[in-house]
Amino acid sequence: MTLRWLIAAIGLAGVRADAMALAHRVKLGAATAALLALLWSAAFGFALAALTVWLAGVVGIAGACAIVAAALTAIGLGAHLALAIRARRRPAPTSAPRDRFDGGAEPGLAPVGLAMVAGFLLARGLRR
Repeated sequence: MTLRWLIAAIGLAGVRADAMALAHRVKLGAATAALLALLWSAAFGFALAALTVWLAGVVGIAGACAIVAAALTAIGLGAHLALAIRARRRPAPTSAPRDRFDGGAEPGLAPVGLAMVAGFLLARGLRR
């Protein structure tokens, strides 16, 4: 009887150790991914700022903001289009019902337009 208990305890301890090691690896991976996302975002932001400052010296402040806004709009629309094409190619699951609420129009262009207007107004205010 004690031998069975000992074997069960050793097996349970092994499973527990494996689960704890897996949890540790997942936490470490998530922390590393979050740190890398933060660093890449900062690098992209500084590169975009440097591009905008350089363009401001070449074509002026309003032109630089317009060029950067247009480039980011094109990148965003391209990504949006690629995701839409990818979603159409993937067949819908037949076993699960679709209970997602589609709130009407696609909200993808509203923030881009707002950013373009805000950039234009900021550039116009800096020129005065």
